[in-house]
Amino acid sequence: MRKIVLEESVILALLTSPKAVKQLPFLKAFAAAAKKRPGCLPCQSGRATVDFSSIKKTVAKLDQASQVLLLNLLNADQLIVNYSSGGAARRLVITRGKQ
Repeated sequence: MRKIVLEESVILALLTSPKAVKQLPFLKAFAAAAKKRPGCLPCQSGRATVDFSSIKKTVAKLDQASQVLLLNLLNADQLIVNYSSGGAARRLVITRGKQ
């Protein structure tokens, strides 16, 4: 069983994948924001500004079909999403065939 934790590197990989952005439309706005690099020239060469927390919350609210699509895109059997909501830490485990 291939388990993946939805962390920054996984999110960045999704945002830079045209296939993922096309198949999961909610990623489009986040992908556009990731391309913008605010600040001075040295800062622009650094990391993109991405709201990882919002992306995790959005993933947690996906319908079952979108969850399955996300699992397929990640080639995973299980996706673990750790996020905060209402000041409380939450953990969602999305499992193939059992969302």
